[in-house]
Amino acid sequence: MLKLIFISLTLIFTASVQAQDLTKDLIKAIMIGDNAGIESALAKGVDVNAKTGKGVTPLMLACLQGNVSAVNALLDKGASVADQDAASGMTALMAAAKLGHLEIVKILISKGADKKVKSHNGQTAIELAKETGKSDVEAFLQNKK
Repeated sequence: MLKLIFISLTLIFTASVQAQDLTKDLIKAIMIGDNAGIESALAKGVDVNAKTGKGVTPLMLACLQGNVSAVNALLDKGASVADQDAASGMTALMAAAKLGHLEIVKILISKGADKKVKSHNGQTAIELAKETGKSDVEAFLQNKK
């Protein structure tokens, strides 16, 4: 009985470590713009909604990087457009809007991202686009119902 418990715990721990390594591989690939590495991690079944210690998701990182290919790949695998990071309450849409990644903003809106969600300091994606002078993103979001 103890041997069976030990084997079960070992398998659970090993699977957890492998999942963490795969998530780290995905995050690293996103950060350096390695689309082949992103596709490889996704093909291995990485959790596309895994969060870093600060609550940042792979989709948020891809939006910050302006990587349209990564954004599409993550969304195709079921990445959530609704998650907010723990530190600031920023969503993937807010990140893309703040940095002026209009194509990504359009993709996220088409996938159901909510432009009315507020960060911890009360700002929406529209307000972040305006604050950073991303007038094309601001105008798009203003005109979206």
